[in-house]
Parts: sequence; structure tokens; C-alpha cells
Amino acid sequence: YPDNSDSDAKFFEMIEGIFTPFHAVSSLSEHETHLLKRLMHLKFDSDQKIFASIERQILLKILIDYYTLHLDGFRKPKSLDVLKEVFA
Repeated sequence: YPDNSDSDAKFFEMIEGIFTPFHAVSSLSEHETHLLKRLMHLKFDSDQKIFASIERQILLKILIDYYTLHLDGFRKPKSLDVLKEVFA
């Protein structure tokens, strides 16, 4: 979860948590979907700087939005400004 079995699809549907070939109102853009796919396939034992600053900001927003949709009671971290600085 999210389901990446159709990860060749161009869009990620945030509410359903699936990759899809069709764009919907609640889908990420193609660029955002591409970033999410890169993150999901990332091997964390590597210390390479994979994402540019703006990409990290976009991914942070995607993850917070996703958790807000799927985790009951999830609240945006109070330290969101700190996280944005760390990801900058």
C-alpha cells in the first residue's frame, strides 16, 4: 500500500492508492507520479543525493497529502516548516 502493481501507468490516483493510465481529479500529475515512482524504487542503503530540492518539497507535500487521505486522525506535523527546511 500504495499498490504499485501497475507502476507503468502515468498517473497515481491518491484516493484509491493505485497507479492508473487515466488522469482523474484526485490524481497526481505525470511529473509528480514519476517522482513518487522514483521514491518507491529507491534503495535506502545508498547515500546518493537523488532528488533536487524542489523535488523533495513536492514529495513531502505528496506524502503528507496521502497520509491525510488514508490515516484517520492524521494531522500535518507541527514541525512542517522544519521539515521543509530539512528537505530544501
